[in-house]
This record gives sequence, C-alpha cells and structure tokens, in this order.
Amino acid sequence: MTEWNGFKGAAKRLDDIDIPRIGHRIGVGEDEIHAFMDVEAAGSGFDSQGRPRILFEPHVFYRNVPAALRQRAVSAGLAYARWGMRPYPKDSYPRLLAAMEIDETAALKSASWGLGQILGENHKMIGYDTPQAMVVAFMEDEENHLAGMVDFLIAAKIDDDLRAHRWAKVAEVYNGPGYRKNNYDGRLSAAFARWRKIKDTPWTPGDVTVTDITVITGPVTTKVWRWHIAGDSFGEGLAARLGGMSADFKRGTPSADIIHRVRAADGVIIGAGSNDVSEDRKSINPEARANLEAIRARAVELNPNVEIIWVLPVIPIARDLVKSIAELHGDDYVAVAAGPDGVHPPAWGPVARDVMAAVQKIEAGAQPTPAPASQPSPTSETAAMTTPTPAPFADLLHTIGSTALNGLMGSNPAMMVAGNLIKAALDKPNVPIEVKDVPAAAAEVVAAIKADPKVAIVATKSAWMSKINWAQAAGLAATVAAIVGLPLSAEQILGVVAGIQTVVATGTWILKTFFTPTVTPASIGK
Repeated sequence: MTEWNGFKGAAKRLDDIDIPRIGHRIGVGEDEIHAFMDVEAAGSGFDSQGRPRILFEPHVFYRNVPAALRQRAVSAGLAYARWGMRPYPKDSYPRLLAAMEIDETAALKSASWGLGQILGENHKMIGYDTPQAMVVAFMEDEENHLAGMVDFLIAAKIDDDLRAHRWAKVAEVYNGPGYRKNNYDGRLSAAFARWRKIKDTPWTPGDVTVTDITVITGPVTTKVWRWHIAGDSFGEGLAARLGGMSADFKRGTPSADIIHRVRAADGVIIGAGSNDVSEDRKSINPEARANLEAIRARAVELNPNVEIIWVLPVIPIARDLVKSIAELHGDDYVAVAAGPDGVHPPAWGPVARDVMAAVQKIEAGAQPTPAPASQPSPTSETAAMTTPTPAPFADLLHTIGSTALNGLMGSNPAMMVAGNLIKAALDKPNVPIEVKDVPAAAAEVVAAIKADPKVAIVATKSAWMSKINWAQAAGLAATVAAIVGLPLSAEQILGVVAGIQTVVATGTWILKTFFTPTVTPASIGK
C-alpha cells in the first residue's frame, strides 16, 4: 500500500537509556526488563529492510475479518479457523499486504508487531486508538515497541508479578497456558539471574541536569488529586520540577507518539505539538490537529471527568494550533516564553510555577472525580513521582518541624540561616527557593546578629574552634544543597535537613565539650 511507504519509518533502534527509563514506569529495574526482552522479544524490532518485524497470523485474521469477506480471505489462503493448519512463510509482509487489500484494519490487527510481537488487535491495551496508529508508532522507534510491552504488562495486570519475579505467572499470561512446553518461566528466571551480575546503565528518573532543577510540590489537601504529565521535552522539563505527579515523556517525539503516553488521572498536563512542525517552522503536519485531539480524547476516555492543562509550544504555528484546541474545549493552558533556540523556554522554573498555579486553581475550584477503577493507575517515568502527604500527617510534620527549628535556630548563626530557609519552604510550599535567594536570606540574619546589643563577638586563640566553624560550614553547605538541589517536597527536605543538623550538632558538642577552652572575661576584654 503506497500510503504505508513499504512500512518503513525512522526505524530508530532502542537506546540503552530507554530500558531503565521505561522499566521505571512499573517500578522494575533494568535487569527485569532485559530478562523479559531476552525471552519474549524478537531480538530486534525491525527486519533487515527497516520494517517492524511481524508475524501475520491467518487464524487471527479469520476471526477479525468481517463475515462478508471471510470466504474471500479463506479462498486466498490468508485465513483459516485454527492455529497450526499451515506452516508460516519466512516473510509475512506479502500475506499482510494481500490481507490489507481485503480489509486493512482486520489485517493490521491480525499480525504480531515489533520487539514484543504484540498483536495489532491488542492496540487499545497499549494505548492506541487504532491498529494503524500503533503500527505507525512501531515504524518509528523501538522504544515504542518496548513501551508497548510494558503497557501490555500493566493492562494484563502482571506488572506486579514481574516486580515480584513470579516468572510462571508472567509467562502464562504473556505466552498462554502452554508456556511450560517452551520453559518460558525457567528462561525468564535464568535471564534475570544473568543480568543481575551485569552493571546497569547509569540513569536517574527524568534524566535531566540536577543543577537546573527547582522542585515545586503540589498543595496538601484532604483529597489528593492524581496528576499525570504526557508529552515531549516539555513533559520532561515539567516532570523534573513538579513533584507528586506521574509522567510519560520522550524528547523530540511528535504528537502521534504522545497519545499512548496518557494515563488515567484526575488531571492531565499535556506538552505536545512542537515536533509536528517542519524544519523551517513554516508548516505543520496536517495530522497534528487530529493527533492532539486524540491525546485529549484518550485522557477523557480514561476518566470522563478529567481536567486538562495544555502547555503551549513556543513555535508560533504549533502554539496557535494547540491554543485553538484548548479554547475549543474550554481547557486551561499555559503560555511559554521563547528561549534562545526558539523551541524551548529560557528556563523551566517559571513554566513549572505557572503550571502549578493552574493546577491549584483547578483543585481549589472543584473536587476530583476518581478515574474508573478498571483503568490502570498512573505510572511513572520521571523524577520524584511520590504521592503528596495527606493533610493530617503534613500538619503534624509542620508543627513538630517548626517547633524544633525555633529551638535550633537560636543555637548558632549558621542554623539560623538554614532555619529561615526551611521555614520559608514550609510556609510557602509552592514557591520554590532559588539559589539567588540564599545570599539575601543570609544577609538578613547577619544584619540582625550585628544589630543585637546582647551579642558580643569574641576572639579566640583556640585552634580547635576553627574545626567547629568548619563543621558548621559543612552542615550549612549540605543543608542549602539539600534545599535547592534535591527534587523533594518541603516535608521530605525537612527530614533530610534534620538528619544533617543532628550530625553537625553532635560533632559541635564533642568539639566544644572536649577540645575548646572556656572563653573568660579576660579574653573578652582583649
């Protein structure tokens, strides 16, 4: 079929980083995914011609082809009632193309595709509205093959079994009741044992530069909203900065590939459209509107009461398209300023703050309606996908933390600086602390100390005192680094800082008690 271009797309091979990143979505490591691929995957998702590897199944075509066309398919040798009636040819594409002449959709549904040899008739299980959409995605990138395998595990409810290494259950569901004949469970177990001995690919959720991260945590409410981020690099940029949300994203991917990245949630944040634009940025893929509408339709299908927030692309032609879709449906959207490359924002922090403001506005205006229980729960591919702390526990942490800080802040100037920063984070959990704010906070504390007439600055000749200063400086540095550098909520940061200050306080007490001479009135006089 000429419109399929011989089933040749970009045919991008799987990157090493894709394996731990996609495994992270279901809470497994690289070893489980490698083992599953070794046993269940086709070795390569593409054949020697760059087409998705397929196996056309005539017995599946028999059940998928419309009844009025079935005899034609049978007469052509393309369909029969039971598996195993005839041997399969080495190349399935000629039979697939012939079957497509009879009924394209039924033919595409009747072939197993890509790495995981997923039947086209299971396209909805892995997030595609049509088998055509699934095949197009599989033509582009092996990552989509692997993501489809993981989506199938979720939909078939055996992701828990993979996490628990219940290999027999995984094999039974994926391969059918005859799995023991081919020892699928034993092969999975052996492959996992083999991969456990091999060093994993270095990767952290989100795969972004830590120095560029400002974490913004969602509001703590009595009813927790479930938010999901789906998108391209815009999704990645936001996922690293918005805690408490699941996410599924891929850099440089077009809107057609984002449809299956949507998960069931109370609210979905969509960053798509930038990669549908031509290189000269003057035209856009004619299918872009339909694909963007399909992304939204997928979110509504999973939860009819879902709230949608669109993050507008920077490129004008894509921005106008996405904005028109948002306005058509009455969805919220966030505009993004153009950075130096004309594609991304100059910094993600302001975008994340604007998105969080839209989230808070929605949450303040209505209580969420839970997504249908039959749908898979949101899964995670990015940093800090933890559920926000329920209100009573958060309030208790805030009270205990503030009380402890008030006592500790009087112990030394360093603790006062750290304490003020922590209290600011606790009092305003949705306003991130920027690195640039730290010197100003420190300056205010120093000025207050100098203005206090009860404070006397005393010189000391003890060499051990310098060790105390260094200990406190190290504690302050670690505290500030934890506050501005770790993708954690305010409550989580409080726990980290409390641990740091416990170590510093213990060390300081030891130095002062056993190694520091007492300051005398005589030394003050000097």
